[in-house]
Amino acid sequence: MVHKDWSTSMSVEAQDALRTLIQTGAITVGDVLIVEDVAARLALPIHDVALAAANLEAFGLLEAAGESYVVRGLDGESVRRFIEMRLEIEVRVVETLARVASGEDIAKLRYENDALRLAALRDERVKFMEVSARFHQTLAERANFLQGARVLRNWEDFQKVVGARALEKPQAMLEAIIEHEDLIGLIESGDSTGAASAMRDHLTRTFDRAREAVAA
Repeated sequence: MVHKDWSTSMSVEAQDALRTLIQTGAITVGDVLIVEDVAARLALPIHDVALAAANLEAFGLLEAAGESYVVRGLDGESVRRFIEMRLEIEVRVVETLARVASGEDIAKLRYENDALRLAALRDERVKFMEVSARFHQTLAERANFLQGARVLRNWEDFQKVVGARALEKPQAMLEAIIEHEDLIGLIESGDSTGAASAMRDHLTRTFDRAREAVAA
């Protein structure tokens, strides 16, 4: 799968806007999106909306239907494969980071988790998922897993939609914050085995929360 590079800031804006519509339920599974209509709704150029839709199609969030797109539902198998891919990357990331993390690394992770707490207090699910994605990318970057960070960035839109489904229960955001806090503590203490176990548990719980939401 090739992640498309964006040529203009309008393309980025269009992708963010489309993803937000999906995350917030403003457009739902089965809705047909006509590029021209969406562009008019968002007051964005048709070309940029078309690029954004093609990129979201590549990550399984939309399905092409002639010159339009249909919003796809998340099925349990797609979520499972996504979590398995993340497990393969992120368990190794935290094992490494626990051995090399500096005080600056820990401070950065705590900063991101504090931002998550603020989003949770404001009940801002979309913002919460944006910061959560950044938290996981920061883990990879601080461990010098640059390829892993790129993979996570490329799958960020799918991650955010999966995460939004996993956060449908009110307590889910608090649970994720606590899981992140535990993970940071293990990394700070240099416990690579514990950090790896905590990441497995965190991603498994994310899968379980998302699977329950998909099945509901």
